[in-house]
Parts: sequence; C-alpha cells; structure tokens
Amino acid sequence: MFTFLTISYNQEKYIIEHLESIRYQIENYGYGRKFAYILADDGSEDGTVGLAQRWMKENDSLFCEVKILDSGKNRGIVTNYLRGINEVTTETYKCLAADDLYFKNNVIDLLNDSDIVLSPTLFFSDSREALRGKNMFYYGCAGKRGKALIKAVRNDLKYYCGIQAPGSFMKRDITQDRGLQKFLGNFKWIEDYPQWIYIFNQYQKSISVKLATDIYILYRADTGISTKNGQRNQLFLDEEQRIKKMTGNRREKYGKFLNVYRYLNFFKRKYIDYIKINTNSEAKEIRHNYEKARKEAEDYLCFLDKKASCFIKNM
Repeated sequence: MFTFLTISYNQEKYIIEHLESIRYQIENYGYGRKFAYILADDGSEDGTVGLAQRWMKENDSLFCEVKILDSGKNRGIVTNYLRGINEVTTETYKCLAADDLYFKNNVIDLLNDSDIVLSPTLFFSDSREALRGKNMFYYGCAGKRGKALIKAVRNDLKYYCGIQAPGSFMKRDITQDRGLQKFLGNFKWIEDYPQWIYIFNQYQKSISVKLATDIYILYRADTGISTKNGQRNQLFLDEEQRIKKMTGNRREKYGKFLNVYRYLNFFKRKYIDYIKINTNSEAKEIRHNYEKARKEAEDYLCFLDKKASCFIKNM
C-alpha cells in the first residue's frame, strides 16, 4: 500500500488541483494497488479542509483509508509536517504541499529499490507557465552511485542546500526516526534543510540513495512562506540563517569577500554549467527530460485546471 500525504495551510485555491494530480497517479499507475490518504492541515482559516473532505467523499473509491488532521490553530510548518509523517503506516509514501502537483510520471514505484530518491522538480507559475531552471545540484551529482553519491550530497550541504524537497522521496523508517524528529523539533518553519543535514550526517543506519533523472513533481513557484513578503517570510529567513550557522555552512563561516569556500563553490558551479552538463550522459539525460517536461507541462496543467474547475462548478 502507498500513502499520499498532503501538508496544507490556507490553500483552498490549489487543493483540488493537487488532489486531481493524485487521482491521475492512481488511475494511471495504481491498478491492483491499495492507497491511503492523509491531509495534515495547519489551522487553515479558509476552505481548504472542507474542499478536501468534499472531494474525498466523491472519490472515496480511490482510497482504502483517509485521515483528515485538522488543527485548531497554526502551529508552524515543522510541527504540522511531523504530525502528518507520524500518521503514515505504509513503508512507501510521498509528502507534498497542497499547492504543488504530481506530474505525469509514476511516483508510486519510485522507492521500490531505494531508501531515498532525489529528483529535480519543474517550477511553474499560477499562469500555468513552466519556468526554466538549471537544477545545478542534480547535474553536479549526475553519474554518481552509492557511497560516491552520498559523499557528493554531504559536500553540497556544506555550501548550501541544493536538494529540492518536493522532488525527494523517502521511506517511512527514515522520516519517523526518533533522532531526526527530535532534531527537527529545534525548528518551526523549515523542515527540509535540517532534515538533510541530519540524514546525511547523523542518521545511524545505512541508506541507499538514488538520483532520478525524470520529473515527478511540479513546484508552484509563486506561493509559500519563503516567497512572500511580511512577517512569516522574515521568520523563515531568520531560521534559515540560524540553520546555516548551526550546521557550519562554509559559505557563512567568513566574510563575504574573504571566504575561500565561496570562490571554490563558484568555480564548481561554472564547471557543472559549462562542462559537465555537456559531457556527462546522466546530466544530459536530466537536461533532456527537463526540457521534455517543460513542453508537456502546460497541457497537463490545463488538464488539472479543467478537472478542478469542473468539481468546483458541480459542488
């Protein structure tokens, strides 16, 4: 059985499109499989939860188990994330924010032969435009396997967090690890950066990590706490800075112009941008799949929009 876990806060505008992308996955790749669904809502003040409940009622045949975790108040991203994670009972699952979407490729079987899968995401806007991105982290790790890939991720985390959390897939045992959850308890607004720091540096068990070359997740670029002005955005930035100092991020260690690690990272990115992308077969595959997804995304986004609009209209 596979679980779809949704994390939400005031996303009534997007929740139905998100759920329709889950239905696409199940109808196209879930034949003969069983599915569970969990919505962990962080005290939404709009109709997010009500819309999700209505959609679930009309599509109850898709799932053998549904949990709606409604909160009386906004407790912060990390607390809500951990609450949702701890309700997962299946070995494989995927957690995704309610404003992001599952793409057309099969996410259900991604974790069949790995503990962690890291895949690039395709950014898109509310106008359904697929945005161009370089995915430097994934190009940099292209061609690496096993311990070499884990080492590359660790080295990357010393400079910045290039892993795109929406495109990451992990088995339940990792995210329900007590040590990891205790570590994440030190934060309120950011779960992904400290999560990677812990998993790749402090997690006690051996893990198998795979780099995927295809696109599985569409990430909405113009929403979220880190893309908005105001108090919540400042809280995010303050916590991000605290994480960098706490984890010894090399780009924060010395002054901007005296930090040799900034220059080393600069030249590394130039090497990836101008040489590796054009010479490494896996990096070429990532670039090819990314451009292919950009071309297909608009029609797919229109498809989901029509499905969501039809549901809202018939309520």
